[in-house]
Amino acid sequence: CGYAFIQDAIDAAAANPGEDYVFIASNRGYADQHLVVTDQDVDIVGGFPDCTQLGDPGLAQTTIGGTSGHSVFEIDGNSHVYLSNLVITGAVMDDSHHGGGIYFGGAGGLTVRYSWVFLNQAGYGGGIDVNPSGPTTLDLIASTVSGNTALDTGGGIEIEGPTTLNAFASDGYANYIAQNAAQGDLGDGGGIKVIGPAVANIASTVVDLNSAASGGGISAVATSQGSAYVNLYTTDPGIPVTLYGNTARQDGGGVFLVSNGANLAKLCAFDFAIDANSATYGGAIMVATDGNGDGSIAFLNSDGCDRPADAVACAPGTACNEINDNISSTDVMSGAIHVGSAGTLSASRFAMRRNQGDYLIRFDADAPPGNGGGDYVHLHDCLLVDNDLVGGPLYASGLAAQTQVILDTCTVANNQIAGAFVLEAITNFMEVTNSIIYQPGRTALSFGGPAQDLTARYILTNDTIPFDGHVGIVDGAPQFVDAANGDYHQAPSSPGVDFAPANDGIDIDGNP
Repeated sequence: CGYAFIQDAIDAAAANPGEDYVFIASNRGYADQHLVVTDQDVDIVGGFPDCTQLGDPGLAQTTIGGTSGHSVFEIDGNSHVYLSNLVITGAVMDDSHHGGGIYFGGAGGLTVRYSWVFLNQAGYGGGIDVNPSGPTTLDLIASTVSGNTALDTGGGIEIEGPTTLNAFASDGYANYIAQNAAQGDLGDGGGIKVIGPAVANIASTVVDLNSAASGGGISAVATSQGSAYVNLYTTDPGIPVTLYGNTARQDGGGVFLVSNGANLAKLCAFDFAIDANSATYGGAIMVATDGNGDGSIAFLNSDGCDRPADAVACAPGTACNEINDNISSTDVMSGAIHVGSAGTLSASRFAMRRNQGDYLIRFDADAPPGNGGGDYVHLHDCLLVDNDLVGGPLYASGLAAQTQVILDTCTVANNQIAGAFVLEAITNFMEVTNSIIYQPGRTALSFGGPAQDLTARYILTNDTIPFDGHVGIVDGAPQFVDAANGDYHQAPSSPGVDFAPANDGIDIDGNP
């Protein structure tokens, strides 16, 4: 407002020290824009009907159209930029350039609020790319990044270096990272790519319908410069953080993690939904191994991660803490969750239903931990039911030193299994405790490790033979409240009620 061109207003603001404001009305069009911000603290806000009405624009937006060969917004130097109530669209860049909608190459901070970064193209970070010169924060608030294309990696958003992405809901409005694509032959991060030492804190955000070679939803790749961290959690109880319907041609439909030597790729998730994603390996999550045999880490509702201070539990009745309807290839012996060599999966208070593939969870236990990754799969307070599997719910193979599998306080039942075994593990150590394993016609366990390294206690099962000599092994059928309709709580008369000793902590429903 007050200038014929947006760039003129930005330049005028630069002449004034301190934080400045550029208001953009919606009563005219803005096409072929390449807007440059350098060494500025500036708020650029759209959505005003005209320059005489500069009150709160609410959710109204002004469209800023891009051009060929440039980002719509290019931000450099020591800058703190606030973009609000804008539609940022139409930039077309080649495969050597970063950040179609927004490129941040300086240091400081970028906030994108109540905005839509839509239908842009670049080589890296089709929608937004942060490749900073110094520590930088990207705050994404109640905004949408959708329909963007990276000709190589990071379809929606790509962050690297000393960058922290904070994506969170506001006033009941979620972020949506949707329908973006990373098109490179090895391109990863269809929705979001995190390159170490960057950190992504993704709260009450929906990452859906994105595609890539690996990491259809999210890719976290450690580098020699540092580890890559992804934190998924919920800050609005009615909006669980969700990864839905993402696809990967190779690895990790929902999430792809790959470490680099001593630098880890690590996922921490609390109160989440990872549903209907697909990939060749790891339809939901691929915990991959680098070329030197160093593993990655996935912690789901696990003590291995500090719960964020602003994290909340999902509202009652909200679909939450579930990994459902994911698909992995049946030709490559993968699973909805695939843990590579020297990798780690520690998951508690979660359900897996209606997933399809060779296995539900596959663990390549064929190498010792090389970078502190852990080399184990621990499952607690879980429900593994109604899945359609060529093999079985859990498969671990390798027998490398220190490898271990733990299944505790879980119900495994009513899966469609073509294989002979429910649980199959060739590991150095295995523990199965306080659990229901009920798959009539199938062997409950095949353990290929040292016999003395199998611990089994308090198991209700249709097949007691693999647990002979252990305490509390009972041959019987659990009685569920309404398994046909997905209710696997124990009926009062079930032999599973008050069967095992009391446990500390909370159960899958959040109760003691």
